[in-house]
Amino acid sequence: MKYFYKLFSLVLITCLCSCSQDGNEPKPIFKLSSTNTFIGDTLTVSGKNLDQIVNIRIFNEDIDPVYSDLANLISKTNTEIKFIVPEMYNEKATIYFGSNLESIDIELFGYIPFSYQNNGTIIRNAQIDQILDDDIAYCYHRNWSQRFKLYDYYSKLEGLPPLNRANNSLYYYVEENIGYHLVSNGTRFQVFSFNDKIGTRNLEFNMSYEDLNQPLFVRKMEFVTNNLAYIMTNNYEIFQVIDGVVMAFNDLYPQLNNIPYSSFKVMNDDSIILFSNEQNYIIKLKNGEVNQINFAENAGHYDNFINVYIHPTFFNNEGGFYSKTEHKIYKSVDYGQTWSAYDVNFAYDENMFIQYLGGNQFILHRYLISPNNIDLKSKYISTDNGKSWRRIFHSSSDYGGYIRMHDEYGFSGTLSYGLVKFRRFPNGF
Repeated sequence: MKYFYKLFSLVLITCLCSCSQDGNEPKPIFKLSSTNTFIGDTLTVSGKNLDQIVNIRIFNEDIDPVYSDLANLISKTNTEIKFIVPEMYNEKATIYFGSNLESIDIELFGYIPFSYQNNGTIIRNAQIDQILDDDIAYCYHRNWSQRFKLYDYYSKLEGLPPLNRANNSLYYYVEENIGYHLVSNGTRFQVFSFNDKIGTRNLEFNMSYEDLNQPLFVRKMEFVTNNLAYIMTNNYEIFQVIDGVVMAFNDLYPQLNNIPYSSFKVMNDDSIILFSNEQNYIIKLKNGEVNQINFAENAGHYDNFINVYIHPTFFNNEGGFYSKTEHKIYKSVDYGQTWSAYDVNFAYDENMFIQYLGGNQFILHRYLISPNNIDLKSKYISTDNGKSWRRIFHSSSDYGGYIRMHDEYGFSGTLSYGLVKFRRFPNGF
């Protein structure tokens, strides 16, 4: 079994191929342009005596130790070979050059589809309920009953007890195997704590429909501690629950009564940020104070291509979003209290939107209708706050639009292609 080593910086690896069987031909000497790559990337092999390399094969040995993909050779001379990285199903792979069995380990970033040989049919037809961390995510199958956990960097699958969403059922995990389950019996909501590992389940508290202002269903539930939770209903009303006692946000913060909001984010500095669709502000709640942070234009927008409201996205203390009307990127490093604007060095196109991925990294999604009516999807990555961009995807197929990120990993996907893992690019890529 080969051992793979994590490589996060651009390195040049020089490999000496073994002698031919008759020992008379000179050895190929070569190096690879990069060991950090992505599906569809063009890599270059440079050196001497490269005419001896007949083909280039790429193995995902964790997926299939026997089958390999042949790389598409763009050009080949005695001193340089250019080839395209094919679709692969694991972030670590090995490139073999010709029949000499000399190899180089590479790492894949960006979009990484799930292999059909490795529960891919189930995973691709899943939707994400909750991303716990960069290792574990909780999903449900599209038939709305089968639940499962992805672990080991989302590469392995474990089944969970089935789910009946007809009773407004929601799960929220606070750590692997442990969390809370909200369920409705028609007249009230019950919240249970559970442990999947040992199979325990205990009633924690009840909430009447009147407590939550007669909702049709609960849209979101998030536990901050064992006795503190926040709940948003289908009416976009938020409620604080402490030890089972329910309080409406509009009662806790009367200043919010005339301010619309549509989502919330619990921050690591013990504040809460409220987002509003198509408004030029966000609301920051902390220590009983309400702080409205205003922008020149909308802090996010509705994107018609993916049918999603794009709000500011936060990773710990860092936040970011794209203002489509200004064609600018906004960044915060103090939990959303102050913001800096950056120019986007990419020609504006109404058929594009930009998403924050954390750090100095943004991804630009672009949709074009070609003359023969093929909907072309392109993705560009920037690791310097929009100053420079590199195309990482271009196809008439689609790996999806908006990416749900945790930190280094996240998910995208479409109904036609299915769920796709996304790995954030290294700094300076």
